[in-house]
Order: sequence, then C-alpha cells, then structure tokens
Amino acid sequence: MSLVLRGMSVALSAAKAVEGCPVPCFKTLPPHRESPFNDAFNQRVEQILEHFHIPGLAISVVNNGTTFAKGYGLSNIATSTPVTPETLFFAGSTTKAHTAAALSLLVDDNDNYPHIQWDTPVHTILPEFALSDPLYTSQITLTDMLSHRSGLPRHDMLMMLNTTAQDIVARLQHLPLTAPIRTKFQYCNLLYITAAHLIETVTGSSFEEFLQTNIWHPLGMTDTGFDLQAALDRNLDVAQGYYYDTDTDTDTDTDTDTDTATEDDTEKRKGNLYPTNRTYNPAITGAGNILTSATSYAKWMRALLTRRSPPLSHAGYEALFSAHTIGTRVTTAPFSAPDLYGLGWVIQNYRGETILQHGGAQDGYGALVVLLPGSGFGVAMLGNYMEGMNGAAQVLGFELVDNLLGVEEGRRFDWVGTIDNQIRQFQLTNETFDKLYPDLPSIAELIPAPLDSASYTGRYAHPAYPTLNISSTCPERAEPLRNPAKWTGVRLCGSFEDLVALPDELTFDFFHLTGGYWALVLGLEGMHQATRAEFGVSVGGVVDRVGVEFDGEMMLKGEKIWFERV
Repeated sequence: MSLVLRGMSVALSAAKAVEGCPVPCFKTLPPHRESPFNDAFNQRVEQILEHFHIPGLAISVVNNGTTFAKGYGLSNIATSTPVTPETLFFAGSTTKAHTAAALSLLVDDNDNYPHIQWDTPVHTILPEFALSDPLYTSQITLTDMLSHRSGLPRHDMLMMLNTTAQDIVARLQHLPLTAPIRTKFQYCNLLYITAAHLIETVTGSSFEEFLQTNIWHPLGMTDTGFDLQAALDRNLDVAQGYYYDTDTDTDTDTDTDTDTATEDDTEKRKGNLYPTNRTYNPAITGAGNILTSATSYAKWMRALLTRRSPPLSHAGYEALFSAHTIGTRVTTAPFSAPDLYGLGWVIQNYRGETILQHGGAQDGYGALVVLLPGSGFGVAMLGNYMEGMNGAAQVLGFELVDNLLGVEEGRRFDWVGTIDNQIRQFQLTNETFDKLYPDLPSIAELIPAPLDSASYTGRYAHPAYPTLNISSTCPERAEPLRNPAKWTGVRLCGSFEDLVALPDELTFDFFHLTGGYWALVLGLEGMHQATRAEFGVSVGGVVDRVGVEFDGEMMLKGEKIWFERV
C-alpha cells in the first residue's frame, strides 16, 4: 500500500467517530461562555513566559462560537508597550494554511481555471517550474507540493536570499532531491513559496491582494497582511521580535533613560533578550510572512471550525483537512497515532480527539494554531521570541486543550520537561565534534590540515545557494564553542553574499578537526548548529571547492552541497 493510502487509513481510524459526521468531525455545539483565562491559567502563562524568555504573548480561543482573547507581557521592551489582542505578530508557517486555502479557490473555480486541479502537475500551470530530475518535474502535483511529499527537502538557506519568489523557483532545478516522489514526508518551505508564485502568475494579483479580497477581508481580518511597512504606516501596533543569547552577559543594569531609550540602547533591559531586525522579505511569502493579530486569527479559526462558506467550499475544507502524507513513522507521546499532514495542517490524535495544528517561526516571532473540530474549539498563540515560542506554545496550547477535555493534573503530559530536554540535546557542547564524527581520533592523533589557512580563503559559488565567502580572519565576536575538546586550532570564518539584512548577519565558523575533515558551526540570533564540512583539493594541491551538509535530510545521508571556488 502506498504511503499516501496508508496515511489516509490511519487518519480515518484515528479520528473521533461521530455518526454522520465527516472526518475530521465538525460539530455544531451550543455557545460556551466561561473564559479560559482564569487566575490559574494567567499565572501559568507568566511562569511559562519567564521560563522560555518570551517578552510578550497574545492568545485567542474560540469555544463553540464564543471568542476569548488576551494579551500578556510586552510587545516592545524599549517602550514598555503591552501586548493586546490587536497586537500584530509575524506568524511564520501558519501562513501555509492560508496558501493552501487560496489554492483551493482556484481549484474550485472551473469557469476561470478549469486546468487547475489538485492532481494537476505543477509544470503545466507554471512552465518555469523544474526540479533537478525531469521525472519529478513532470509528475509533481499541487497536492504533492503542499503535502511535503515531493522528494525535495528543506534547503532553507535560500529563504535568506535578498531576491524574489520567481528567482527562488528558478533555483529549484539546481537543488538535490533526497527521496522518491510520494514516499516520504520532507518539509519544504520552498514549494509553498512556489505555490504563492503560481497564484500570482495565474491571477495577475499579488498574493496579498488575492488573500485580502477572497479570504481575509470577507472574514473581517482587516489588520492582516504581509507588508510590515504598510502596517507601520497605518500606526498599527506591531510587536518587536526578539532573540535570546545565552552567550552574552546577563547584566540588566544600564545607564539609559527609559523615557527616551531606543531599542538599541535598552536591549539588555530584559536579561539576554535582543531585538531582531524586522526585515520584510517578500520572497518567502506563501511559506511565511503573514502579519496578524490574535483577534484576527480568532475569526480565521471560527471560519475553519464551522466550515464557513464562503470563503472556502466544502470540497476546499475537505482537501485541506484530509491526510495526504504520513508525517512521522512512529507514535510519540502524548499522541496516540503517527502524525499526518494535510494541506498546511498537521493532523494528530490526542486523547481521542482529532487535532489540526500548525506552528510558525520567523525571525524573532513564533505562533501556533490548534483546532479540535470535534469539540468546536480552537486556540491561536502569537509571541515575540521565536525559539521560546516553539516550547511555550505547545505547553500553553495543550494546557488549554487539557482544560477543555477535563484532564486531571496528574495525567497531563510533561511538556516543559520534554521540551527542556530537547533544547539540551541540540545545544552545542565540548563533545559536539565527536557527535559529528564518532570515529574522531584522540587529540594526540589529530592530523594537521594539509594546507595553510590562506589556501582555503576565497569565494565559493553554487547555482542555487548564496555565494559563500571564506576568510582566515574572523571578526570580533563571541566564539560559538568555548574550548571544544578536539580540533587542531585552525579556524576559518565565512559569510553568505546577497542576504536579506539580518542582525549580526549569519555567521559561519569552520573548525579543522583532522586531515580533510572539518566542522561548520552556523550562528544566527543566539542559536548555533554544527554540521560536517569538507574542502576539495585538486591534483595540483589547490583548494577548488567546499562541501557542507546544510540540509538536514542530506546530513542524514552524509551528502553535501558543493560550492565551486570562483
């Protein structure tokens, strides 16, 4: 049985059974009047914000047609502006549900777009669409693209380019594929960017205009959009995004006058939180970029929970909420079935309830939307620290779900402990290089680099990825690893060209380990990740290329992206 059919059968068996009700089940229930934001929950929110270093958070809850919304903390530390339900946040990959919804409108419109159906190959609609294998190009459909089963992995570095969606689509043909079509779930932001570009190409409207006209404004989501500057020009309250840097001093005692302070000179007022550069990158629209409020997301959730039509048709909702791909091959606590993926939605089974959810993360911001269609319940959370929200949203979202389901305190899943453990596992330590190379010899047996540091410096190009600059001189900044256990002392530093403006830019530190083996530590906004790297040397003894395991799926296979020296 194919992966797709297996996924659909699991979804049917996992969903809550209600006679005469479609799966996932959507029921009409009487209004619920009791606010979920009681004293106990409010206290819990404050604890979780502190634990995960999040300045501010907005939550909206829809319960059987009744909406509740509340803000916590600060949207801007420098100005002490409180978060309200109307505060705008970037909501990252929760955008994907809107992209899938928009595409469903084209599928439904047989009068104007009879050639667009879910099983239509993408290249027949968008001729410039091409992947590195012509067979994939000819077969990948709209459903394949939106359910992450195309065989193309993330390659997220392209999302940092200062370019256009059209250019990103043109670069797809130069990216390695890592799985046969429709055999494996591989999350891919780039194909949601492609979907948005397809909609713009076919309709002649910008993607933002299309969503505003057909979905957002009909639902009353008038503050929702993509363009940061447009929101600022309307004097809307846009939350400042932040990152938390554990490598910096925790001293919060500054000499600044808080009445006239700017974000730059008060960046340490809340421990190690620093403001991100709220750069709007139109190229990633479709995969992310939605700028919205808890109030507007409540309207979005109400439409989804009641299957309001318009904006979407019944068939459109069915396509979005049906399982198309198995997301995980194992069942992990606290869920009782493997994760499945619809179109822009993760489908899970939790305590007998079918859950539709999707998280979002974008340059200083995090989000989560959770729907329990069988109970007429939904919760949306928006916050202004990306990494912290990855944990806090799960903790608080499922706290509200457990409250709804009446789960006893002693039977609740330990989300905080689980997430803290996951964070520790991903932190860099002195043993990080041994994890990359389990056979790395002892310090005394390390083999020196075959060439001097200057031999590795230069520009290295790839037809899809940004151009990589490598230098033997490193800028003055904190090293990503203090006293790593095993390396030869040779360190190079790199940077990408033509990126969207980022705070402190994206940093690259190459550590020579032994012989021809290197480790690359990437840093961005207080986060660090280590991967394997290798330099190619010609017969003449000249470094002519560098390979890096930039993509997670390729890293699992030991495959690298190779940049040629230019």
